[in-house]
Amino acid sequence: MQTMSSYFYSDIKTSSLDTAADLQEQLDKLVIWSEIWQLPISYSKCCVLSLGKYHSGPVRLFTMNDHNILPVEQAVDLGVSVDREMKYSLI
Repeated sequence: MQTMSSYFYSDIKTSSLDTAADLQEQLDKLVIWSEIWQLPISYSKCCVLSLGKYHSGPVRLFTMNDHNILPVEQAVDLGVSVDREMKYSLI
């Protein structure tokens, strides 16, 4: 399982290069970590952006603590927008 998580001030990015099940496992571990450290997750701000060849086909629904994490076509972070085709633009 190839996964990576990056932790910033109030932001966490996680990824999986393997299967959707591996990503769901990382999300489950993140929920446990947030409960241990008493750092609540703002589930309404969470999203899933599938990149590259993995964005075709049926959309897999991911969850965190019984909250659905919605798939998005693009995401914005630190003023940079990236879409499913990995095209970047400044906001």
